[in-house]
Amino acid sequence: MPELARVTVALRIFGDGLDPDEITRLLGIEPTGLARKGDVHHTASGREVVARSGFWRLNAGVPGSLNTQIGALLTKLTSDPTIWRELTERYECDVFR
Repeated sequence: MPELARVTVALRIFGDGLDPDEITRLLGIEPTGLARKGDVHHTASGREVVARSGFWRLNAGVPGSLNTQIGALLTKLTSDPTIWRELTERYECDVFR
């Protein structure tokens, strides 16, 4: 398998009724990006778009391998299973690269 030249990892949480402030409170960390459904926000390339769904995103924010970035991301977040159960039952959650 070819080696990736660069990788960026982020936790993403999506949902039409998502309130980014609630996610921030539950996870105890400010996101890298957020929007409520219908908000205008900017893409990484600077383009303005209307959010089709609410989202909350946290980038790993460290250089390195996929494993390094996932580890760095997870250490920033709560390990409380009750919070993760609530989030995953109400919203789509993934780790994206």
